[in-house]
Amino acid sequence: QVVEKLRTVKERGRALIPPRRVTSTLAFRMAGISLSTFVRLGAGRMPRTEIFLQEIVESESEYVTRKLKYAFQKLTAKRSTVTAKSLRLG
Repeated sequence: QVVEKLRTVKERGRALIPPRRVTSTLAFRMAGISLSTFVRLGAGRMPRTEIFLQEIVESESEYVTRKLKYAFQKLTAKRSTVTAKSLRLG
């Protein structure tokens, strides 16, 4: 049942505007699953859910890449010059 709820989150999480890193906590919140279920997951009692979460959760590099693509699209739409400062990298 928990895995079925999390299936709906997989694509919705990556489509958030502005981008947010898809963590297990965010996935549970978006699926409407209580955090007490998340605590039980930490105890290793839900192996199928744990395996499925590994597919949903984003690494830091995946998130940064997605965020940079969003920033470039946003700046391009405004016809702004893309610099390290405008991306807040410097």
